[in-house]
Amino acid sequence: MLGKHRRLSLYLNVHITLASLSSEVLGVMHLIHTE
Repeated sequence: MLGKHRRLSLYLNVHITLASLSSEVLGVMHLIHTE
């Protein structure tokens, strides 16, 4: 049970990191396209 919870928190951390990275990439691409 504990191992499953740890895996879930690790998955959430990875998902949040990927989401923030993709949003940053989208923001940079938007800046490049508007110029």
